[in-house]
Amino acid sequence: MKKQRLIGIDLCRGFAAYAVVLLHSGDKTWGSVSDSAKELSSFFIFAVPFFLATSFYFTVGKSSIKLSSDFWKSRFQRIIVPYITWTLVYLAIKIPIFYLFQQSNKLDKLLDDPMGIIFLGGASVQLYFLPILIAGTFAITFLEYFNKTIKLNKLALLSVLSIGLNQLLVLSGNSYSLADKIAFKSLLDLIAANANDNPVLRLLLVNISWIIRCLPYIFTGMLLKQLIPYLQSTKWNKMLHNIIPTLSLTMFLIFAIWGRLLIPSSLNSFIIAYLLLLFGIYYLGHQNNPIAKNLGLCSYGIYLIHTFFVQVFKLVIAKINPSWITQVSVVSLLLYSVSIFLISWLTVLLMMKNKTIAKYMFGA
Repeated sequence: MKKQRLIGIDLCRGFAAYAVVLLHSGDKTWGSVSDSAKELSSFFIFAVPFFLATSFYFTVGKSSIKLSSDFWKSRFQRIIVPYITWTLVYLAIKIPIFYLFQQSNKLDKLLDDPMGIIFLGGASVQLYFLPILIAGTFAITFLEYFNKTIKLNKLALLSVLSIGLNQLLVLSGNSYSLADKIAFKSLLDLIAANANDNPVLRLLLVNISWIIRCLPYIFTGMLLKQLIPYLQSTKWNKMLHNIIPTLSLTMFLIFAIWGRLLIPSSLNSFIIAYLLLLFGIYYLGHQNNPIAKNLGLCSYGIYLIHTFFVQVFKLVIAKINPSWITQVSVVSLLLYSVSIFLISWLTVLLMMKNKTIAKYMFGA
């Protein structure tokens, strides 16, 4: 029997997909970004943390986990196949464009790092998320033991310790650098400045940093997978379903607006992601809403395809009025992001009607 989709999760996935689009629709690569536009963008930094939280929450506890062929076959189809496909697509788009527009610096930067292209999502900025999912999934296959044998209090402790470890990595300047595609930079600057020139060592260190980044999401996912069924079995279940959506959404807004002023940004994003996840789990809106369901189904594709339309918009707008690119305001940021999001959604919806495209490009 097919498991019923959670309409709240579908809505939140769509919201997170829009957040990613907005973050890339008026960033510093466009030109001068107004302070108000930067403030608006900072509200949406929860996007990737939410996708990590959701992915690992729905992965931990599956009976097919361990090293079963069925589990890894589904992960291969869902993550690795689209990763390979979109890597080839973005290379096929970028190389001719950089060559035709004589952007030799961008072309050299792209082609000088084959390791980054193959393993680190170097073909397009958003693709790095997929190798992180694979690294985290490998970690889950070994950590699943804790999900079945350890009590809630100890699992909560592991979650807190893993959050602390990741924060230590971030605050020390040793977390993964998306711009340079390296990890443990501060540490290596002290002990072996040229260590990242070794491709095997570089890849190993990046994956270690990714696993450390994933651990808080894995342990917290395990914690929720045990805690939520326990709460649902108590007399408080009905009250929780009435309170948690409103409370989590209120706290989400508070932390999204003011949280970064009080706590580190990475920790704030983690908290916001789980507040949104709790809202999605407990939200009991109209369960047969076809638009919300479709949005949830297309969110993965929107994430993968949106940077193509971001670049198209930049080229078109630059031809119409270059000042609209060099001066990004709140109005232009919203206009670009909403337009790109809707075009991406429509494109993914049409593409998914073809089973072959859906399989290879979106893992459907």
